[in-house]
Amino acid sequence: MIPNLVRRRKVARAELDRTEAALELSLPDDYKRFLLEHGCGRPVPEWYRVPARLLRRIKHSVGEYMPMTSLDRPRATFTDPRSGDTFVVVARSGNELVLLSTGAGGVQYWPELGSDFETALEGKDIGRIADTFADFSEEFEYPSDTLPWLRYVHENDLAGLVAWLDGRGKANARSRYANAPIVEAIAHRRQQMVAELKQRGAKVDSRAIEIAKQYKIDL
Repeated sequence: MIPNLVRRRKVARAELDRTEAALELSLPDDYKRFLLEHGCGRPVPEWYRVPARLLRRIKHSVGEYMPMTSLDRPRATFTDPRSGDTFVVVARSGNELVLLSTGAGGVQYWPELGSDFETALEGKDIGRIADTFADFSEEFEYPSDTLPWLRYVHENDLAGLVAWLDGRGKANARSRYANAPIVEAIAHRRQQMVAELKQRGAKVDSRAIEIAKQYKIDL
C-alpha cells in the first residue's frame, strides 16, 4: 500500500511527454499512471519503508527511502545517476538507490557503494526486487510511528480511528514522517474524523487552520 499520496501539483500528460522527449526515453505506462494520479508523485510522509521481503534476496538492510519522482527538475531527478535504460525513482541516504528500467519495466535495487553501474551489475550488487513499478509501489509500507491512525485516515475508516482512540491512541500523535492526525484528516476532507479528533483534544494549530480554509473543512 502507498502511504498518503497527496496531489501536490497536477501533472499533465503533456508534461510527461516533454520529460520523455528531454530524457530521450519512454517511461513505463504504470509509472506514468502513478505520476498522473498522484501529481508529482511525492508521498506524504515523503519517506516510507521498502519492506524486507523485497530486499531479502539481495540481503541488504531496510530503511526509510525518499521518492525521487518529482517532475520539477526532471533531468536532475531522473538521471543522477542513470545508465542505459534505467533511472532513479527512489533514493536513500548512504547512496542506496532504487532504479526503474524503462525498457523491461522492472525495479532494481543498487547499493552503489562507490561502484559504477556496470561494475555493480557484473558483481551482482544490483538485485531485481519487482517486475513492474506497480508491483513495487503496492509493497510500500507506512512508517511504524504512523500506525495505525494514518491508514485509518487514508481509508476513511472512522470506526477504526475511534477504536484506536478508545484504546491507547492519542489525538495528538506525533510522527517524524507525517502531519498530526487532525491535519491529515483535514487534508483528506474527513469532516467526521476532524470533529472526532477535535473532541478528543487534538490541537488545532495555525497549519490546521490554514489547510482547513483551503479544503473548506469546518473547525
